[in-house]
Order: sequence, then structure tokens, then C-alpha cells
Amino acid sequence: MTALPMHLLQARLDVAAQRHPHSPTLRDFRADPALVQAERAALAQARHWIAPHRELLALAGSRGLALAWQRPPLPAVAAGDAVAIADTVPRVLLAASALARKGAYELREAVRGLPLLLLLPPGAQETPDFWNGVDVQRVASMAEGVRAATLVLLPAWIEQQPRGLLLAMALGKPVIATAACGLAADDGAWRCVEAGDSAVLRTQVLEALGLAG
Repeated sequence: MTALPMHLLQARLDVAAQRHPHSPTLRDFRADPALVQAERAALAQARHWIAPHRELLALAGSRGLALAWQRPPLPAVAAGDAVAIADTVPRVLLAASALARKGAYELREAVRGLPLLLLLPPGAQETPDFWNGVDVQRVASMAEGVRAATLVLLPAWIEQQPRGLLLAMALGKPVIATAACGLAADDGAWRCVEAGDSAVLRTQVLEALGLAG
């Protein structure tokens, strides 16, 4: 399995949409109810749920069969390919597209007013002016952003393939993520925050970067 069951995924998106009713993305897709019910019936009959995602395995209970996450290969970086980012402030990478389901609203609230540079990988974002008031820089790739980052985080409501986090841990970068990202304790050192809790996220960012509150 690579994703939450649809009824749980949609319920979580509904909770996030209640928190952020102005989001243009949290209500943009819902599956046909017949398809959702068919999946629930199939999963109820399955002998095993096989996945690396720890949240899925917790839902499966005794039927869960754990796989190890496949760590992405460490990218080779030529001398002239390093991202040009000033070292004057800490650099924090959001390891996903800057969308509400990836925790963009919580991240924006958590870092507002902090002396840091937010790195964003390629991908969509909620609105063109979403990051107004936050010092932001786009990077050319996730790998480039991870290499440049002081801290990598993903306060996601939904995350099925946490490749950026896995790469960050492979490179020894500090990581903050939610349980929705599917990481296990033995995947490496990382700090867990609850989805939707921008106050705790801010505290964890301050501690990880050694900044005063």
C-alpha cells in the first residue's frame, strides 16, 4: 500500500479544510462514494497490508507487514552546481509542494517573523502571494534544497512518499515531520509534531535552529 484508505484520507482533508476554509486546494477532489466503499470492502478482506508507511501499518494492526523505506541515492553535486544561498541566516526547507495538505498554512504561521530563509522546491503553491511576509527562495530541485538546508521539515496532513525527508536523514540533516509522513523511529533522528499545530511547530523550529523565541 502506498496511500491512506480513501475514506480516511478524505476525512483528514475535511478536517484541514475546516481549519483553513479559504484554501483553494483542500476541497478540490473527492472520490466517488462507490469507489470509496469498494476500497473499504477490499481492505477489510485483505489478509495483509504491506507498506513502509508507519501510519498505514498502525491502521493495519496485526495484518500489517512492514517494508523498509527505500532511501534515495545521494546525489552527486559538481563544484559549480551548488545552490547560491547566503549563509547569514538558517535555511529551512519545506520538503514538498507548498500546499495546504502538506502543512503550508501551519508552516507559514510557525516561521512568520523568524530570522530564517524558507527554501521551496519546485511545485505548486496555494496562491501566488501565499508567502508574503516570509523570506522565501525557490531551489531547482528537492535534492538541491536538502543539501542547502539547515533544517528540513514537512508538517503535512497527508504525505505518502516522504522522499525529501529520507534524503535529509541520509545526509544527516535535522528533520521535523508529522506522523502522516510515515517515518519510523529507526528511520533516523527526527522530531514529530502534530498536523495542524503551528505553535508546537514553531517551538520545534526554534529549538532545532537554536533561536530565541
